[in-house]
Amino acid sequence: MTIPVMRPWLGEDEATAAAEAIASGWVAQGPRVAEFEKAFAASIGASHAVALSSCTTALHLALIVAGIQPGDEVVVPSLSFIATANAVRYVGAEPVFADVDGATQNLVPDMVEPCLTERTRAVILVDQAGIPADLDAMRILCEPRGIAIIEDAACAVGATYRGRPVGAGASLAAFSFHPRKLLTTGEGGMLITADADIAARLRRLREHGMSVSAAERHANQQPVIEQYLEVGFNYRMTDIQAAVGLVQLRKLDRMVARRRALAERYQSCLGDIPGLVTARDPAYGTTNYQGFWIVLPDGFPVSRNELMRMLAEAGVSARRGVMAAHLEPAYADRKGPQLPVTERLTSDSLILPLFHDMTHEQQDLVVSVIRGAAALDQPPARRTTLPANGPSHRREDLRTQPRSAAKARILVTGVGGRSVGAGILHSLMRADDSVRDRWEIVGTDADPFSWGLYVADHRALVPLASTPGYLERIQELIDLHELAAVLPGTEPEAALLAARRDELPVPVIANDAQLMPLMMDKQQAEAKLRELGLNFIPSYPWDRREEAVSEFGFPLVVKPSRETGGSRGVHLAISRRELEGLAPFVRTEHQPMVQPYIGDADAEYTVGVLSDKSGNVIDSIVIRRKLIGLSLLAAKNYGEGTAAISTGISQGFVVRHRAIQEFCEDLAKRLGSRGPLNIQLRVHDNNLYVFEIHPRFSGTTAIRASAGFNEPDILLRNHLWDEEFGRLNYRENLMAIRAFEHVLVPMDDTGHTPA
Repeated sequence: MTIPVMRPWLGEDEATAAAEAIASGWVAQGPRVAEFEKAFAASIGASHAVALSSCTTALHLALIVAGIQPGDEVVVPSLSFIATANAVRYVGAEPVFADVDGATQNLVPDMVEPCLTERTRAVILVDQAGIPADLDAMRILCEPRGIAIIEDAACAVGATYRGRPVGAGASLAAFSFHPRKLLTTGEGGMLITADADIAARLRRLREHGMSVSAAERHANQQPVIEQYLEVGFNYRMTDIQAAVGLVQLRKLDRMVARRRALAERYQSCLGDIPGLVTARDPAYGTTNYQGFWIVLPDGFPVSRNELMRMLAEAGVSARRGVMAAHLEPAYADRKGPQLPVTERLTSDSLILPLFHDMTHEQQDLVVSVIRGAAALDQPPARRTTLPANGPSHRREDLRTQPRSAAKARILVTGVGGRSVGAGILHSLMRADDSVRDRWEIVGTDADPFSWGLYVADHRALVPLASTPGYLERIQELIDLHELAAVLPGTEPEAALLAARRDELPVPVIANDAQLMPLMMDKQQAEAKLRELGLNFIPSYPWDRREEAVSEFGFPLVVKPSRETGGSRGVHLAISRRELEGLAPFVRTEHQPMVQPYIGDADAEYTVGVLSDKSGNVIDSIVIRRKLIGLSLLAAKNYGEGTAAISTGISQGFVVRHRAIQEFCEDLAKRLGSRGPLNIQLRVHDNNLYVFEIHPRFSGTTAIRASAGFNEPDILLRNHLWDEEFGRLNYRENLMAIRAFEHVLVPMDDTGHTPA
């Protein structure tokens, strides 16, 4: 094979470090292991890290210190390397296989909950192929029941979960350093924990249960007689391995950045194959792309095995997708529910080559075989070369092209992933050709591997809005590109640019600065609604949560009050035990608050009110949210119905609702809105209760544009060419379905009604 599926990034530095360890005379577990443990813990943000001989042995010891006994049940994904289930058998417990979420290939609470019994003592949560699992959601399910969660992060070093390295928030998390992983020591593993007593016990267990380690014994000037406090194991890492690991750890950020660049290039080159699903970031984190998997759609011209054969004949090594342990002979006697998602994924997915020094020519060969199998032409000739190094904000690093005659250049910021900025970009690309020909788009982001940078007409890197030099960089881009307008795509950028718009020589297409605190500080939003005499869902500071319980009972929503968007940090509690169990996840810097959950899950609406630059309302659009699939963060039944909170991935019914639209349009006028305004509310007992106000473009902006309610397009034309608009003839009675893209389906085709 000329192109391997994986090749570790090892070089002279690793060879030198290993040779130095050998020359030192200490080749078994010793000072380099201790140094590697300390450095790894620091890189994750963990209190303690214990180096071991493999991730499998790390899982074994994690189950022991978690108190798992013979006869206990441990829920695991079948869709994982068989070591995950085997470790459960090592302690005499019984693995119970649960199905997985098709988008992330990870366990989710909805799949785990049916598997729980009175014998369930733990869940092993796997971060499959480096895609982080939703640990917080699983905790809400498990911790009130006294069920331990062990994170199998074998593939996930370098991935992030809710802004922190994967494993940082886990009680126990196990990592692998096998050569297929980003960071390798040949073989080896690491187990991290926040508990000092558990860490001490783990260090004893890995060394036969000895009371004093070999390193401590050799360092002591006096004879030391060790004791063996319990039956332990020989699960030690060597100093030679640790020496290699220290070098690899210093290279980790570069390895992750390169893999993410290559993965985004795969996504771009394969993105137009109908129905093909690829590995992607979840809404709550980023993957390290330890592996890049694809899932073939039904009706694909060739089978998964036939495609692997075609790749092999072209000199490309691919692997079948993740195995399903429950289909292996070792687990033929297993009992449990059917696992249709697992069986579909394991039969129809494959893992493509991805490694640090993979060239674009090698990647193009892989792509050409897959596209050929799909009976499609090759990707368009316009190829984007992704940057191989980290971000740079220097003028000479901009990719600029000569200006097309008579076209205005528009700056759209924050265009990464499924951000609001990406939605603005989608919307402008969906404008009518007669209008689209008026402008070219300059996309910006702080991340050099953001999706939007490579679909915009031009691209540039900018620092974060919170860092010095941001405004100067925007001014530089205005001068360089002779920009006509700026559309901010993130909340911090919208707030900053709206406040400083007088310092810029071009229009900033954002709402008034005086409204931005309603977005950045939910307590100010509540105060404004109270001032206007409107119904609102009241909030209580976290330290006054008992008042919320006394006045409203359950369910309650716990959420940050400051500087967060979407569903970050939002939790749902339907009992006092669940509420108090959230204490470890509440981040005081975001001033957490508690709100009663008013209404039912199906009575939540997102409303967009569009006003022109003079404050005249143009029109409004209503989406009655349907929290299913990727849009559902948590749903819980309580006495009067179902409470649910969203992931921030919005979907639902595009409808006209006269009462809600009149209410929201009146609110926009009373607030003095000049631009996009998004209002989230619930209906209860024929009353409207507002719980969020966002004077910016929305995560549903692209959905609305697809329906004919194209806010960025309309506001650009209003600001730049003084076009005026009346009511919009947008499409309605649609169901907007979002996964990694969105689809609009005539409601008659769904069997749903919008009422």
